[in-house]
Amino acid sequence: VFRSGSTVRTISNAENILAKFTGEEVFPTDFAIYDLSQFLSGISLFNDPQLEFTSNDFVSIRGGRTSAKYYFSDPEITLKSAPEKNVNFPGADSQFNLSADDLVALQKASAVYSLPDLTFQSEEGSDTIKLILRDKENDTSNTYDITVAGCSTGTYSLDLKIENIRVLPGDYSVKVSQHLISEWTNTDVDITLGRLSSKWREKKLPQEKASIRESHASYQDVVLNPGSKSVLLRQTLTIDLGGIAKGYIADQLMITLKKAGIKEAAVIIGGEMVFTEAPPGKTGWTVGIERPSRQLLGVLSLSNTALSTSGDSYQFFEKDGVRHAHLIDPSSRKPKTDRLNVTILARSAMLADAWATAFRVSSPKAALKLAEEEKEIEAVFIPFGKPAAFTAGFPKLEKP
Repeated sequence: VFRSGSTVRTISNAENILAKFTGEEVFPTDFAIYDLSQFLSGISLFNDPQLEFTSNDFVSIRGGRTSAKYYFSDPEITLKSAPEKNVNFPGADSQFNLSADDLVALQKASAVYSLPDLTFQSEEGSDTIKLILRDKENDTSNTYDITVAGCSTGTYSLDLKIENIRVLPGDYSVKVSQHLISEWTNTDVDITLGRLSSKWREKKLPQEKASIRESHASYQDVVLNPGSKSVLLRQTLTIDLGGIAKGYIADQLMITLKKAGIKEAAVIIGGEMVFTEAPPGKTGWTVGIERPSRQLLGVLSLSNTALSTSGDSYQFFEKDGVRHAHLIDPSSRKPKTDRLNVTILARSAMLADAWATAFRVSSPKAALKLAEEEKEIEAVFIPFGKPAAFTAGFPKLEKP
C-alpha cells in the first residue's frame, strides 16, 4: 500500500525485511499494488515515465508516445502492507561502514562459493568488524571474509542470510543489534556532515575519535514535521545542504525568470546550471565539460535541461602531499582524495546536483552502474589522467 506523500514503505513476504525510501516525488493519494515487482517493471518500460493519478481505479503511466493504465488492487486483499510507524531499532551493539565495492565483493563471493550465511564478528575494544561468508550447516565449507572499520560494545558473532541483504548499490552505514536485527542506511548523501565540512573549510582534518553514536549520526537524526513545519534534531548536529541547495536555488531563479516572461535564459551558480530553449540564432547553450586538470574535454549544446558538475578542480586543499576535496565521504567521514569530475544532465538542477554529489562520493564503478539504470539522468565520469566513462544516452561532446 502506497500512502500519500514522498515516503514509500515495503515489507517482504516473510515479514523479515522492512524497507523505507524517501524521494523527491510526492504521491497525491493512497493506492494499493498487488504485484509490486510487476508495477516497477512496467514503469521501467518508459524512458521518462510520468504518473498521473486522475482516477480512483488506476494510475496512468505516460512517456513520449506511449502510455499504460495500471489498475489498483483492493487494499483489503493486498497481501502485505508495511507498518505505518517506523520500527524502533533496539540499539546498536556493532556499527560499521560498508563500501559499495565491499558489498559487491560479498555478493559475488557468496555466489561463487555458494555461501548463504554472513556473520558479523566483533570484539570489544576493537576498531574493526569482520564480515565472514560461510555455510553454517557445513563444518568444512569454504569461507570468505572482509575486515572493515567499525566499533562494538562487546564481543559478538551474529548471523544473517546473505539473500536477505536486498539493497540498492551504494555505500551503507550498518547497525547490528544483539537482538538479531540489523539496519542498513544508504550514506551516499548525508546533510548532517556539517561539522566535518566546517573542518574542511578551516583546512583541518577530523582527528578526534568520536563516540559510537556521534560517529554514526545521520539524516535519521533529523526529524521533519510537515504539519507544524518544524524540525527536531535528536542530537547536536550541523547541517550542510551544499549537495543540493545550489541546484534548488537555480531552479527557483529560473521559475522567477519564466514568470517574468523571459523565454531564453541560463541560470548558472557554480557548477549548477539551468537552461531554457536556445537563444535566438543558436541551436543551444554552449557548455564546456572539463577534466579534473581543468583542461577542456569537449563542449555540449544544451536547451531545456539542467546540468551539475561535482569535483575537486577548484575546491580543495593540500596537506602532506595529499589533495583533500571539499566533498566529504559519508562512509569514511573524511574528504575525498581521489580526483574525479562527475557531470549530470537532468530535468532540474536540484536533481542533477543531488545525483552528481552522490555519485562523486560513491565507488565510481557502482555509481556508473546505477547511473545506467536511472532513467531520469545521463552522466559522465571523468577521472584524472584516465578516459571518461559515459552513460549510453549522454550527448556526444563536440570539439571546442
